[in-house]
Amino acid sequence: MTNEQILRKAIAIAQSNGWKGEVLWNSEKPVEYLAKSFIFNHDFSQKFWGERKIRLVGYYYWCEGYIDNEITIKEYNKLSDEEKEDKGWARYDKKYEVLNEGWQHHLQNMVLKKEPLKYIEKFL
Repeated sequence: MTNEQILRKAIAIAQSNGWKGEVLWNSEKPVEYLAKSFIFNHDFSQKFWGERKIRLVGYYYWCEGYIDNEITIKEYNKLSDEEKEDKGWARYDKKYEVLNEGWQHHLQNMVLKKEPLKYIEKFL
């Protein structure tokens, strides 16, 4: 895909998600120059990539100071009260799974790329 095709598709996606920006195509300037005038914009990025989405996948307990020693609620409930006290299971937290990193993550990654339009192309 050419950079112009990438840019046109990205604009169409952002606009379909509510981006109100206007693009003035100018044949005198390269497409990459035009792209840099708005692809790093927070509003464009938010409409193109969307918000971060996470899902609660469960709860877990862990022993203070022993991060690797985490267990699920199901495993925790199998322990006797004495075992819980002996092992020092003290913390209860929610565990989430990331479904979509969201626009901030992608914007930060795109800024570091030599060819930001090629980064965008992966999401078309």
